[in-house]
Amino acid sequence: MILETLKENTAGNRKLPLVDFAYGQEIETPDGKKVRKYVARGVIAIGNISIGVISLGGIAIGGLCIGGLSFGLFTYGGLALGGIALGGFSAGIFAVGGVAVGFIAVGGLAAGFYALGDVAIGILKASGRKVYYISQIIPIIKDFLE
Repeated sequence: MILETLKENTAGNRKLPLVDFAYGQEIETPDGKKVRKYVARGVIAIGNISIGVISLGGIAIGGLCIGGLSFGLFTYGGLALGGIALGGFSAGIFAVGGVAVGFIAVGGLAAGFYALGDVAIGILKASGRKVYYISQIIPIIKDFLE
């Protein structure tokens, strides 16, 4: 069943499968060549590189993403980039992580318009143990560069 779906996808069928797996397995193309498949594309995509509405993999791209490197609307991973980002390093509109950068940022080191963290760098509002505002940091950087 899964191999038939994989063969259909390589044959130029533009329909998006419900579930697609790709973890380096060898498949045969319609012209008889054997290739390794690393990219999963589907509504639910699971693989080394996955692109889908729900995406799980080393590199995950899509709506709800879980992976080492995630790009999407709701992301979770080591490096998470997206609308709502959770991870070791996260960047997005709402970011939560060890290092968080976003409009609203929460984390060990948080930087954004609204920042909450152990070290918080804020533009409009910041809260935490060490609080800095961008207006305080710019003169320090200018002095350092001169």
